Amino acid sequence: MSWLAIAGGGALGSLLRHLVNLALSRRFDGATPYATFVVNVAGCLAIGALAGGVAGGRLRLSATQRAFAFVGVLGVWVPDFLAPVFRKLWHRDHPEGWRGRVSSAWCGLTAHRG
Repeated sequence: MSWLAIAGGGALGSLLRHLVNLALSRRFDGATPYATFVVNVAGCLAIGALAGGVAGGRLRLSATQRAFAFVGVLGVWVPDFLAPVFRKLWHRDHPEGWRGRVSSAWCGLTAHRG
């Protein structure tokens, strides 16, 4: 069932990313790197906030919900080099899960401070 959540989240995330690209290209009269920058930073911030909530126990998500949010929606919002982090976040009980959550939170905090 998680593959449906990932597919639905991926479709939603792709559509949202495309809408941001369109909006920023209209704003700046053409293709610019700003859309990629905005989407990547927003994705890192969202992952940092969500991962912090899950790790801190303030946000309870089932495995399917984590798959939808982290792998599906946010998976298309961030650079490919963060894909291993999402896989570890998706599997909350993974032995390296804490390292993945800390890495993601660090990316979000770094982007926020930037």
